[in-house]
Amino acid sequence: MVIARVIARVLTRAIPGAFYRGRPWGASGSRWRFDVLVAIVGKAAGLVATGLAGAAALEGVKKVAQSGVLHNTAVAVTSWGLRGARAAEVGAEKARLTASDIVSEARERIGEQTPPPASGADHAHEH
Repeated sequence: MVIARVIARVLTRAIPGAFYRGRPWGASGSRWRFDVLVAIVGKAAGLVATGLAGAAALEGVKKVAQSGVLHNTAVAVTSWGLRGARAAEVGAEKARLTASDIVSEARERIGEQTPPPASGADHAHEH
């Protein structure tokens, strides 16, 4: 009986209107007991509905993961990324060569000799 009173006390605090005509905890009356029973059943139904929705979502994720759709999509997106990276590398190389040509021409205009491209022959230190 003590456990029932504790449960009723918790439910009446959590659910407004669980009192029937202002009766406190432990008061007798079939309407108050019915209200507590409805509150307990309502909370249980909510938990069951949440569990069923979670199970359905999990099954959907499993089906998508087992089909090849997710794998094929990942491969396609990765190939697009690699193509983009290759295009960016080509663009960066063109920009580097253009900048090098501009610096070389500017040095010629002011009378400086353009240094030759780096070569490994004149390497005085060890690594």
